[in-house]
Amino acid sequence: MAKGSVRKKGKKWYYRFYVEDASGNLVQKECVGTESKSETE
Repeated sequence: MAKGSVRKKGKKWYYRFYVEDASGNLVQKECVGTESKSETE
């Protein structure tokens, strides 16, 4: 499971996690969640 975090930006919660790209580097990805923190987690 990828390690990540959640944060609030305006009314929406965003989740952020790290994935490994083809060359082995960790790349940070951030995706929009919902207006509810519990649903985003």
